[in-house]
Amino acid sequence: MRELSRIAKYLLGTGIKEESVGTVVKYEAEHGITIKALRRYADDLVEMGVSRDQVGHVIEETAKHGTPASSLVQGLEMFLESAGNLKKEITLTVNVKGELKTIRVIMQGGNERSGLIHAYLRHVRGYEMEDAGITTFWPLGQKIIVNGRAKQLPKVFRNEEELVEFLKEVVERVSKNPEYVSEKFFKNGVPKTTVELEFPLEKFGIKIDGIDQIHLSFSFEDGEFVLKTAYPTKGWAVETFIPSRGGWQ
Repeated sequence: MRELSRIAKYLLGTGIKEESVGTVVKYEAEHGITIKALRRYADDLVEMGVSRDQVGHVIEETAKHGTPASSLVQGLEMFLESAGNLKKEITLTVNVKGELKTIRVIMQGGNERSGLIHAYLRHVRGYEMEDAGITTFWPLGQKIIVNGRAKQLPKVFRNEEELVEFLKEVVERVSKNPEYVSEKFFKNGVPKTTVELEFPLEKFGIKIDGIDQIHLSFSFEDGEFVLKTAYPTKGWAVETFIPSRGGWQ
């Protein structure tokens, strides 16, 4: 009981709702995760970039939708490690009055609100999906639980590493199309502050069964375009959740 009290106090300090502490501890125990391990997983998530005062809420949300802390840590770690080398590899080049300008595009971890961490939590694991206007999912064969009912998603990507490689290919295809780069990322030769792209894969020679179009969002920060989020928008394998319309569409 004393150990339960300690973990309850710890979780309350990490953004988790008071009424959810017991439920989360019970859920994790059912998946063979001890209270000591749960605290370690929370620390691992913080080390990867999740805000310390929100890590309890992240664990709570993803557990509610079917992902125990152990799987969350493993999947997010693979996702971030796979993206770790992208900063040096992707550049955008545009001709401005006869002068070529080159700017890097990076995929950084971020946190639960933006960046790769957000893209993974929200669009793979369903973080805060019931509080948002619309959520579309990357199909990795995962199950998303809502109100006790599981929705089985298709398996287009075998794992998180394959999804990152796909995103890398998309951004590289964009970067090698100077007219598209000039139109979407620059205005009068000046980088735009924010860039929102509805990206049709076939137009750029990318074919992947089940996904026809994706959304990419960038922000220009410190001389680089930073990927803020990425999610699919069209295709037979793209599952969509809209709370205001009753759930799955």
